This record gives sequence, structure tokens and C-alpha cells, in this order.
Amino acid sequence: IRSTLQAVISSLVTGLPDDPTFSSLAEIGITSGAGGMLSIDSTELQDALTDDFNSVVDLFTESFSSSETSVFYNSRSTATQAGTYTVEITYDVNGNITAATINGHDATIEDVFIVGAEGTAEEGLRLGFDAPSGGSGTAIATVRLGLGVFAALGSRLTDITDPYEGQVHYATESLNTRIDNLNDRIDAMEERLVQREDMYRRQFANLEVALSQMQNQSQYLSSILG
Repeated sequence: IRSTLQAVISSLVTGLPDDPTFSSLAEIGITSGAGGMLSIDSTELQDALTDDFNSVVDLFTESFSSSETSVFYNSRSTATQAGTYTVEITYDVNGNITAATINGHDATIEDVFIVGAEGTAEEGLRLGFDAPSGGSGTAIATVRLGLGVFAALGSRLTDITDPYEGQVHYATESLNTRIDNLNDRIDAMEERLVQREDMYRRQFANLEVALSQMQNQSQYLSSILG
């Protein structure tokens, strides 16, 4: 889990505008140490903020841009990946969407919105469309979605803590399995101890009987030999 979060901190941030001034936290003085603690070079960070404030902000926060004003951002899911996508929307004379794709994958049409297909990088990406006047046509746009480190960390944490498929869930299941196995071994050992105790008790009882018989025989012989 720690290595997963460290990877988010140390990796290049995806979905940034073209030719960003900064593309990783390390470039603005923020690094992750061996113990998972963040190390911040305040001087380097201040220099970065002075040099290009907006580029620093893009590293941390969600951002969106579109080559066409008619195509705009609405929302996304935790499965949506940062990146650049080609959007193609066909509409009729009334401005209704009749077909739509994102990166060549058929998108789901929901009134004036389109949603990225499941199992793709754009899964859950919900874009709005404001059809231009003048009849039917096809709009093609290039959109960019940047999630920033905060959103990336949030998505990873959601994945990690998912109650059904998260790393914490599987780690807990593994630990519970080990505990169950240990309990089974303890129960088996206790059963063997009980069985061994019973065996020793029977042997001791038999020994007492044998000793009693020997004592009786000894007394009998003594009385005869007098």
C-alpha cells in the first residue's frame, strides 16, 4: 500500500496541458522519503510558484480543456483516467445527439450528455454537448482531462479501501485465513493432547491394576511360604 501511494507521488502527472513547465512533484521540490513521509523543499516550491503558478496548480487539481466550446466537461467516475481524448458527436437538425464516440469507442448517449464506455480509459467520463445552430452535422473535439495528484491519490485510496476488491480487503482476508489456520492447528493439537492424556490415564490405570495383582500374589506366596 505504501509503495502504491509513493508511486503516485513520484510519478509524472498525466493529463497536463502540452509542454507543461512542471510535470512532477519532484520538479517543485516535493519528494517521498523512504518512510513514506513527504519532504518539501520550501525554497524550490516557492521558486516554482513564482515561475508558473498555474502549472503548479495543475499538478494538484483536476483540470479540463476542449478544442470546441460545444463540448464541455460534466463529471467523471473513479475509473476515468487522465489523458487526451478525441470526441466525435453526430447530431440531427434539432440538435439531438444521434451517435457519439470517445477515442473511437461508442459512448452512451444520455440526452445532451455522452458517457465513456466501460472498460476503456475514458470509462465514466461524462461530457456535455451544446449543438450549434444551422442543421445537422458532426462535431469533432480534442479534450484533455487532468486529474492532478489529489484526485490520483483519492482514486488509489478508493481502490485500496474498496470493501470487496481493495488491497485492505484482501490483506484482511489473508490475515483472517491465517488466523483460522492457526486456530485449526491449535484445535488439532488440543485434540491430540486430550487423546494422549486419555492414553496415559488408561496406561496408569492398567499399571495400578498390575501392581495390585502383583502385591496380592506376593502376599499369597508369603503366606504359603510362611
